[in-house]
Amino acid sequence: MGRQRLSQNQRTTIIVAIITTIGAIAGAYFSFRGNIAPAELSLHTTQTAEAKAPTLAPQQATSTPSLVDETPTSTVISAIQPTIQIVNGLSPAQDQALQLAASSILQVAKQLPLIVRDNFDANDYGWSESQEIFEQGIECNKSLKESKYSIFLKSTSQVGAYCIPFIPKKVNNFYLSLDTQLVQSTNTDILLYYRYIDESNFNYLIMNPQTQTISLGVRQAGRDNLYVQSVYLSSILKDKANKLTLLVLTGSQTIYINDQLEILVSNENILNEGQLRLGIRLNEANQTQEFLIDNYELRGD
Repeated sequence: MGRQRLSQNQRTTIIVAIITTIGAIAGAYFSFRGNIAPAELSLHTTQTAEAKAPTLAPQQATSTPSLVDETPTSTVISAIQPTIQIVNGLSPAQDQALQLAASSILQVAKQLPLIVRDNFDANDYGWSESQEIFEQGIECNKSLKESKYSIFLKSTSQVGAYCIPFIPKKVNNFYLSLDTQLVQSTNTDILLYYRYIDESNFNYLIMNPQTQTISLGVRQAGRDNLYVQSVYLSSILKDKANKLTLLVLTGSQTIYINDQLEILVSNENILNEGQLRLGIRLNEANQTQEFLIDNYELRGD
């Protein structure tokens, strides 16, 4: 008999089972944090290429948000906090064993249905291309350039700036892999919003190559629950390209930097299907930054 092809549901179930098993085994190794009280982030807005898009300004937690948002919709903020496992402080033998197991997650994830595979030789998927100037002279240009997707951002002498356009396709469970590179050596955050419903509801990942840090959280009903705040990861390379891989399935999120497993999130079921958004926030005034994206691959449903 020939080998039967697994259904999408079967593949998803297998991946989740592998993630759960690795998380359980690695609990003895990881820096472990469970049932974390949500951290509240202050917000500020700056004119950008997407004028209504929010800017996240992570700060030290000062309070815990109310479980019910004080808006007419009365959206409930989840009281159940996820479990965060950060891979650090392992011995070489432990790290090798863990990474070998973690690579099996990606092998199965690559069997999920292909949605987008783009090397940007042509704009086959409808990426946004435009040149725009906004208040105070902030400039954001988006284009395909030398087989890469380029976001060029210019801040002013008064303020920093950010630009985060929509990415084609809406997804729920997904595998996302892409190469990212910042051309200029400035203090710039790479912003990835996912399961983006609107400016008040989305998950987010913030990676800063200059400081080699990453933050992770969710905005729900306009309030931000910060799961991981500016954690240093040696796998993030300064002044070089960084491969970012994110696997989001049901209540789990698995984050790899340069094919190195770094963060496991479980029991995170706040948001469902939404858009992807990817861009940068330039944290310095009177500067420019170009963000290049290549080898973009999206799988899932």
